[in-house]
Amino acid sequence: MKVSMIYMASGFGKRYGTNKLITEFRGEPLYLHGLLSLQKAAKLLEKTEKINCQLILISQYERVLSGSVEQVPEAERFFNEDSDQGITASIKLGTEVAWDNADAYLYFVADQPCMAGETIARFVSEFMKSKKAFRLSPLKIIRHYSLILFYLFNHLVGMIT
Repeated sequence: MKVSMIYMASGFGKRYGTNKLITEFRGEPLYLHGLLSLQKAAKLLEKTEKINCQLILISQYERVLSGSVEQVPEAERFFNEDSDQGITASIKLGTEVAWDNADAYLYFVADQPCMAGETIARFVSEFMKSKKAFRLSPLKIIRHYSLILFYLFNHLVGMIT
């Protein structure tokens, strides 16, 4: 099995008042905690479940994209030039660059620093066994529905802008 894990770190932090993703939390930038948890989950899934994981980092911030290269070198990094369109742009870009033959696409937001890698791995493992199509927070979409989602986002973004 193959899973694309898309980590969305493009938010503006308007309610927070500044870019919360780079705010220090327990000695590291906020975004890095979740990314490290995804890395741990991917390793656990590959070792225990034989699920191959693609780790994708989407951000509008160069500091986020370049700041984690040493700790998470396997993550593929993509600049989100359309972040002003909201989370839709991150989902769209993540879906575009994800493996075409992935069995599932999982979308994670970067402001959940306490999510443990073991919890994520258990979520993915159980969800892959369940064969259900959607689940929210984190969002998981099986490949069958990804083209429909991609089509809808393309058209919705076009209607909004």
